[in-house]
Amino acid sequence: MSSRAVPFGLVIGIVAGLVPFVFSVSGVATVTDPGGRGQSCTYTDFIALLGGVIAVLTAGATIVTRRGSWATGLISTPLRCGLGAVILALGAFHVLRGLGIILSPCG
Repeated sequence: MSSRAVPFGLVIGIVAGLVPFVFSVSGVATVTDPGGRGQSCTYTDFIALLGGVIAVLTAGATIVTRRGSWATGLISTPLRCGLGAVILALGAFHVLRGLGIILSPCG
C-alpha cells in the first residue's frame, strides 16, 4: 500500500490518539482548607487533552468526508467508519483523562 493510499488526516488522528500513552505533561494541585478538614485536588494532563481533541476532530473528519482517497475506493466505507470510531474512542478517552475525570491520581 502506497503512502497516498492512507489519508493524511487519518494518520494524524492515529498519532494523536497514541502519543498521549507515551508522553505526559501534567499538573496536580491540592488545596487543604485552613481548618484541615477538607482537601481538594485537581489534575490536568495537557498532552492527553491536546491529543484527545485532535483525535476527536480528525475522527469526525474521517467519518464524514467523501472526497479524496475515499472516493477512489482505496479505503472502503466500513473501514473508514471503523477507523474513525477507534480514533474517536481514543480521543474521548484522552480528553476525559486529560481533564482528570478518569485515571486521575487525585482519586
